[in-house]
Amino acid sequence: MKRIRYCAIVCTGLLLAASCSIFRPRPTGPQEPPKPFSREEAMALAGETAIDAICWQKDGKNHVLALDKGLELRMLSADGKLEYTRSIPVYTLADETPVPSMLAPIEIIDTLGSRSYLHLEYLNGDSEYVEALYLPEEDIVNQVMFYGSPVQRSEGEAYRIEGTSPEFMEGLNPTFEVLWLTGRLKENPSLIEISKADLLTDNSIRWWLEKNPSAESGASRLYFGQLDPESSMVAAYKKARKEKGKSSNAALFDIRGYTVVVASNRATGDCSLVWCEPVCKNRKRDKFLNNIYFEGNGTTLVLYWYKGSTTFKYRISLASQTVSRSK
Repeated sequence: MKRIRYCAIVCTGLLLAASCSIFRPRPTGPQEPPKPFSREEAMALAGETAIDAICWQKDGKNHVLALDKGLELRMLSADGKLEYTRSIPVYTLADETPVPSMLAPIEIIDTLGSRSYLHLEYLNGDSEYVEALYLPEEDIVNQVMFYGSPVQRSEGEAYRIEGTSPEFMEGLNPTFEVLWLTGRLKENPSLIEISKADLLTDNSIRWWLEKNPSAESGASRLYFGQLDPESSMVAAYKKARKEKGKSSNAALFDIRGYTVVVASNRATGDCSLVWCEPVCKNRKRDKFLNNIYFEGNGTTLVLYWYKGSTTFKYRISLASQTVSRSK
């Protein structure tokens, strides 16, 4: 009898142990996130309208951030369902919003603290370079720009701009995201920072060329551009030899790769860009702006060119900003 009782106790203990092991909850560790989608898989889920797409992990699950034309973003679930859309504003100084062109594939930046950002690089035309960081969790966009004049590119370069950035200005209190982005601008060898004086000159030249596209091909009226007193063009004008008219002075000189004619009002001292063209590279073959002088009542400025063995003149009225042509 003792043996039977002993065996019963032992069996009971075994049964209790088995029962406990069945109902005791097993410890669970953190779940491993799924393997991220490749860019090819992300593009397949993003559809035909996407120009780029990348895997974005949220709440331990794979999602897709799809980039469409015009900086339109879509967040998609792993099965391709649309969760939300977001328009990244185009950062530009132009009066009309340009169509941006992407320079590099979008990428995830996860080295800025504990957050992950979407990083974008794009060009507006050939004179504005922009980088952006987008934080999907808080729907925040930080952008920086480098703008100026396009210059000759080196082999393999997609762009090369001589200018500056609004974010380089002193007295700003930038976020650490903007600091990171401006650091990238300063390290970019395709972005060449120039002085404020030269930048103002480049802006004036670009403005004049845009406003007077047919100046050399038959325009009867010109638009003069008033010059900023801090520009290097005004500084060069002050040092140049001047022709004197009735109420204005004028000078002809080269600056920043262009031959310019600048006139100033003697009463006010204001300077205007009257004429602008690329510097002549071959004076024996190409037209070469050789001289200027006032004629008549001193309000008409004559521009005198050589081209090979021939000459021609433009007469520009500083009062009416009209132009006539003669040989």
